[in-house]
Amino acid sequence: MKKLSKTLITVIALCVIAMGFGCNKSSVTPHKTTDTTAAKTQILYSMDDTLETTSTTIWSVATDGTGNKKVAISVPTNLHFDFDSDIAAEVSTDNKTMTLSLDNADESNTYFYKCNIDGSNVQAIPNIDGYIYLQTFISPTAILYWENANNDHNGELWQTNTDGSSNQQVNIALPTGVYFGDGKFAKVSADGKTMIFSTFGTTNSGSTSAIYKCNTDGSGLTLVTSDNTSGTLQAIINTNTLLYNLYNATTNEDELWLVNLDGSNKHQISLTLPTGLTLADSRAEATSSTIYFVTGDANDTQAIYSAGIDGTNVKLVANVPLGYAVKLQGLIK
Repeated sequence: MKKLSKTLITVIALCVIAMGFGCNKSSVTPHKTTDTTAAKTQILYSMDDTLETTSTTIWSVATDGTGNKKVAISVPTNLHFDFDSDIAAEVSTDNKTMTLSLDNADESNTYFYKCNIDGSNVQAIPNIDGYIYLQTFISPTAILYWENANNDHNGELWQTNTDGSSNQQVNIALPTGVYFGDGKFAKVSADGKTMIFSTFGTTNSGSTSAIYKCNTDGSGLTLVTSDNTSGTLQAIINTNTLLYNLYNATTNEDELWLVNLDGSNKHQISLTLPTGLTLADSRAEATSSTIYFVTGDANDTQAIYSAGIDGTNVKLVANVPLGYAVKLQGLIK
């Protein structure tokens, strides 16, 4: 009887342990290990005074809408965040630092600075200034940027270390009639091997657009997708899927689209927004399961929203004060 009770207790204990493992397994949402954004819990964004009477500021908010606060970044007194650029601050691949894009007083020159992720320890990135737009990080200590030395809006992609060394052009031989355009968004894959970027086609007016990919040294140029309207790359999801913004000339509205890196499975994300809201012409961000985007209304009041990667479960993340415009800058831990 004693033996039987012992055995019975052992069996019950094993069942309980097994059930515990089963519960843990089902309660955790699986994700690919290559998804570098799955654990990100903060949205970094810039807030611009639409009348340009006050300087652009950088803010962060948790993805659940809590903890909305200004990031204390003390930039040099003669400089301010670049109002015209969609990318004012870019988060490093290791989530430890940021690169900042700053203009001088008359906005004739742009400079890059770097700081810790909390905004402290602001330092100049030497040897980099001019008609330049920040793009993205290639590694924790190297950035990609767009430069237009001839001031003709048909620039080039360059890369540099954040200490100002190894500044060099990325030699990409674009097809005839295709241009990088005025600071169009470029991204680098999580493994640092592939560069993906938006272009203008035929003319530099933005009437047509395309997304290309290549190796980070500029070789192996391949067309991913093209459209007969203006579109810009937004995010890389799980190394294989691209999120991009597309302007619909028929509806006069912006849309979010997904496409695989090989050009397959291209489709619009169907978003059912609250009445009176439309997708704003602003940067969007994404993880493997969630997209974050900016909306606007008839009064130009903006807000940050989230939705599932399929467009469902639309939720308000943060409201924006009247008279201000928002541009998402990145996702951080």
